[in-house]
Formats: sequence, C-alpha cells, structure tokens
Amino acid sequence: ALSSAASDVYKRQYVFKVHSRNILYYNKCKTLERNKAMKTLYLHIGTTKTATTSIQRFLEENKDVLQKYGYCFPDSLHVYPRANKRRNAHFLVAKVWDADGSRNQSKEKEYFEEGLQQIRTAFGTYDHVILTDESIWHALSYSKKSLLQELKKEADEQKYQIKVIVYPVSYTHLRAHETDSY
Repeated sequence: ALSSAASDVYKRQYVFKVHSRNILYYNKCKTLERNKAMKTLYLHIGTTKTATTSIQRFLEENKDVLQKYGYCFPDSLHVYPRANKRRNAHFLVAKVWDADGSRNQSKEKEYFEEGLQQIRTAFGTYDHVILTDESIWHALSYSKKSLLQELKKEADEQKYQIKVIVYPVSYTHLRAHETDSY
C-alpha cells in the first residue's frame, strides 16, 4: 500500500482506475488525451495459468461485437502444433519445423512478415487490433529478446501505438502449476 504522501503524488501525476484489487496506472493525462486518436495494437502476452485461454475464447466468441466498436481480433494465418487457433499472435514467436524435423527459419520470417501485414491491413478498417499469445511472455526472456523493439519500430513506421497486456504471477505460483498433475 502507498503511504498517504506517496498516494497524493500519484493522484496529482497520474490518472488511475481501480479494477478488482489491481490499480492500473496510466500515462499522464496529456499523453492519454493525445493518444486517444492514435490506432492501437493491444498485445496480450500472458503469462501462463492466468486465464489466457478464457480471454482468447471470449475474444473469439465476441468478434462481431468487438468489430462494431472498432476492435479487430484477427484469425491466425497459420496452424501451429500445440497452439490453439485463438493464439493469433503466435507468429511473433513461433518456431516452424519442416517435415524432416529441421527448423525452417525462412518460413518463420515469412510468417512474421505476413502477420505484420495482417496488422497493417486490419488498421485500414479498424482503430484497434487485439493479438494474444501467452508464450510471448516466456520468449521475451529467451528466444525473442528483441521482439518488443522490433514491434516498436514497426509501430513507429506505421503510426500506431502498442499497449502490452500482461498479468504477471509470482515465480513460485508458476512453478507450483508446472508440478501439478491434471
């Protein structure tokens, strides 16, 4: 909990919204107003065991309603082993394998570019695009450390902003789920 003095500082500097028990801090008011008109890519990156499948299912089942309000939840362009079709951001971190079991990095780059083009196309019609894949959280620490910089560069060139959505849980919590039997 914030001390009274610290709380006063936050109240003066930030707009905040309370949802459940979490306080979501937003940018300063001026930044918030300036960005209202800007197209936005919402990138939900997990983490695992935080209801990501439920969120993805909700987005899929409510595509039509979301579209009426200017939000696009695009279909995944490719099918990946062990990734449900609602994980439409999987192209950002997916490894692609050939029939002989060898990794095909040229296909990975091709799928990555196709996914970025899908975002560009969606912004032609919608102000907001929603992508989701819980494996991004893990990949940012290991196989795709530069992913956010790459996406930021693309967003700057295409004139849209990115809002990353993540619900982190403690490492202990994640380890406990890894050992659970289902």
